[in-house]
Amino acid sequence: MANPIVIDISHYQPTPDWQALKAGGTLGVILKATEGAGNTDPTFISRWEAAKFHGLLRSAYHFLRPGDMVAQMQRFLRTVNPSPTERLVIDYEDADVSFADLEKVPGQVLVSIVR
Repeated sequence: MANPIVIDISHYQPTPDWQALKAGGTLGVILKATEGAGNTDPTFISRWEAAKFHGLLRSAYHFLRPGDMVAQMQRFLRTVNPSPTERLVIDYEDADVSFADLEKVPGQVLVSIVR
């Protein structure tokens, strides 16, 4: 496929028609799992399972906020409980999160930084 489609979904978007996504050429989804140290996307678990059921590739992301980076990553990993082959994403948009903060993220979680 020349231009694979992967979409980003969080609780801000309505739950998609998974069959229609797949039929329309979508290969996978990146689902928001957590934000900061205390927020879990309330739609994450059900959408995570639905994407798998419908044969879509899936990844999860954490939206970084200022604060304890290690605590944020621990919550993210507990929420997602990824298999060794699943890739995780860190959404780094908050101007109050510095590169020094990112250096505190455990190495096994953060592979590269794209801003």
